[in-house]
Amino acid sequence: MPLRLDIKRKFSQRSDRVKGVDLHPTEPWLLANLYSGNLYIWNTLDSSLVKSFEVTDVPGEPSPTA
Repeated sequence: MPLRLDIKRKFSQRSDRVKGVDLHPTEPWLLANLYSGNLYIWNTLDSSLVKSFEVTDVPGEPSPTA
């Protein structure tokens, strides 16, 4: 049986591609990891950008671990 999802909100950011997406377990936040080396945290209630980080200056490289 195919998975059926309804799109509730759409977040837009100029980038080559999205590498990963994660939702915070308690806060209304969505984290997007882009191939450009940037991370974006979006508020899922009002679609506002909460914070952005430049993790690496080499596009497509794995993010450094803490």
